[in-house]
Amino acid sequence: MARKPAGRARAKGVLDGIRVLDNTVAWAGPLCSKTLGELGAEVIRVEACQRMDSTRLLFFPERTPTGQFFNAGAYYHKMNRNKLGVTLNMGDPEGLQVFKELMRTVDVFVENHTPRVMPNFGLPYEELCKIRPDLIMISLTGYGQTGPYANFKSVGTLQDANGGLAYQTGYEGGPPTRIGISGGDPIYGLYGAAAVLMALIHRRRTGQGQHIDLSEREAYMSFMGEFFLDYSLNNRSRTRMGNRHPSMAPHGCYPCKGNDKWINIACRDDRDWAALVAAMGNPAWARAERFADSLYRYQQQDELDQGISRWTKRYTHYGCMERLQRFGVPAGPALNGKELLLDPHLAARRFFSYDWSQYTGTRPFPGATYGLSRTPPRTIRPAPGLGEHNREVLGGLLGFSQERLRALEASQVIGDQPAIELVAGQYSPPTPEKMLELDMIVEYDPDYRKVLGLDARPARRRTGRKRDGR
Repeated sequence: MARKPAGRARAKGVLDGIRVLDNTVAWAGPLCSKTLGELGAEVIRVEACQRMDSTRLLFFPERTPTGQFFNAGAYYHKMNRNKLGVTLNMGDPEGLQVFKELMRTVDVFVENHTPRVMPNFGLPYEELCKIRPDLIMISLTGYGQTGPYANFKSVGTLQDANGGLAYQTGYEGGPPTRIGISGGDPIYGLYGAAAVLMALIHRRRTGQGQHIDLSEREAYMSFMGEFFLDYSLNNRSRTRMGNRHPSMAPHGCYPCKGNDKWINIACRDDRDWAALVAAMGNPAWARAERFADSLYRYQQQDELDQGISRWTKRYTHYGCMERLQRFGVPAGPALNGKELLLDPHLAARRFFSYDWSQYTGTRPFPGATYGLSRTPPRTIRPAPGLGEHNREVLGGLLGFSQERLRALEASQVIGDQPAIELVAGQYSPPTPEKMLELDMIVEYDPDYRKVLGLDARPARRRTGRKRDGR
């Protein structure tokens, strides 16, 4: 099918010529389609003015939440770069018809609703294939399209527990503990992008589309194989062990010079232990007979940790890493967000790209996690405002007349403002000073833009790394 591009000229990529319709919310679904966009696909994001993605309301903290504050969400901008933004009220018959017209033009449809949602619109995969016979549809859900939990609602934090990780995480004698992020979302968002690529290869060979059923819980559990094996082979379930390891000792996170600064150290074997002892200056306590082999060290971890901590406190976390690495010890600092943005290694690899948007100004964002030497992933546009590309897509791609577009706006099928009243103050986070008082944050730099060099970057400049495949 011949295609008329909906947006301006795009950089060539692996998926150049592929069009994706994205009807997702939050993290995993948007990450899946964002990854396809980085590879060159044209991604059209569809949401409703009546029910916006809630991530639009997670702000950049220094922005006053007035005016179009619903377009300034940090989380939303992170997950929706490289996309065109369209609004459609699919609860309206006219909006549903426009959605079907869009469906005729796309190769891939990405959605992450519970399995009952699309059938409730009269659009299960079988019906969508009548509109676009070779359609690839991916459904990212908490529990999959079938089974007794299929229509249960889910968020990523639930899957930390339901997928098995939280039970393993935490300190000995303490309760299951979730990790700092919703770990399942990035896992199955990237699995989703990989599954779409496989389906596109299959379609190129056969001309056939297919429906991809991806469960976040099952994607999460694919990372938990050691725990299944431990029970099936050894008839046991492990206890929680904090930062320690089932076979390495010493292994942990140790305090360094400064406020809340830490170094992670992992000794895999006797050679690593000997290197650590040498790095510490061969202290007498570390040469004791009770630390002579790995089993003894494993049994004496409390004493080991005390001795190592006394030494690590003499160094900054970066300084400690550099010394230990010179001696061949696997070690690295525990970095917060600021330190990651300023990390010299990431800067040398140009990992962060700097996007300019009328809604956010210039901001650093994590780049692609992979480098392709001939077709590098790129960011060609920031995340769209609500309904920003309605006329560009519906008028340009579908050929709607100005009269029809005005009628759709008048009936609130499309629009660029929330259809429900939002009080900005309800969505304003506490001030940084209040966050410090409540121990919600560790530190705050009022001059952070200067620290990150954002003010020195010209508007509309976007840079991303171009790697040589290493």
